[in-house]
Amino acid sequence: MSIDHLPLNLKTLCAYSRSVSDVCRRAGFNRQQFTKYLSGSGQPSLRSLRRICDFFGVEEHEIMMEPERFRNLVRLRPPRQTPDTEAVFDPGATFMGQLAGCHDAEIAQSLVGYYFLYQRDDRRNPMINRSLVRLAASPKGLAVKALDISSGGTSTLPACVKYAGTSFVLDGRVHMMVRECRIGKAIWYGSFYLTDFDRNPYLSGLSMGVEPDPRAEVIALRTVLQFIGTEVNVRAATRRCGQIPESSPEFDNIVRHSTLNDQRDGDAVFASRL
Repeated sequence: MSIDHLPLNLKTLCAYSRSVSDVCRRAGFNRQQFTKYLSGSGQPSLRSLRRICDFFGVEEHEIMMEPERFRNLVRLRPPRQTPDTEAVFDPGATFMGQLAGCHDAEIAQSLVGYYFLYQRDDRRNPMINRSLVRLAASPKGLAVKALDISSGGTSTLPACVKYAGTSFVLDGRVHMMVRECRIGKAIWYGSFYLTDFDRNPYLSGLSMGVEPDPRAEVIALRTVLQFIGTEVNVRAATRRCGQIPESSPEFDNIVRHSTLNDQRDGDAVFASRL
């Protein structure tokens, strides 16, 4: 048995599928990374190897066999390719698997780190809300954690509101979905334009979701993410969060301009401002 046999044996298993893309979509693998396994230019982690074996219904020692022996084995016992989306159709799992299969892991790696998130949740109040967001690498997409600091806690809304979720990089856009961790009723979706951090450390976009207070209003806000580093002092960064006057010297014109929620003459839709 040898890891060197994995590429040929993996090709043998994929030959029982409609295509490599179909395997990646149904099993939730990143196509770019899976192609490296097939070519031998990359090796899966132990966790990824276990996922591959579970999907095709083979054992880890079997997929390392000499290729001719392995081909004879799968002729007698064709790969089952679970989960079988035709026998047990799970729309949610299928959809998330499709997103994970299209996720641009290479670009996503450059986004790992900490961000300040800026929004204005009340156009009558000249304040900008600053929250802390972390994007971390995960097997599928990016893991998202966020802290939102309110002016004061209540029985239903604490002073520190925590969110967790996932993010994908698709076609030059960052798509994010998070859910409030304590009660779970507030869910937010955001889409942001990618930028070159060497020239512009901001991601500008739109967020839409349900506020975590008892009103549970559905709102849409212009939103800006500011990259602040791959490693930060979380406590110090959290102390900088909350409602801050828009005139504060801490903000530059990008934050002030791109978080305004006004509609101008000629605007046909509510769109992000770069």
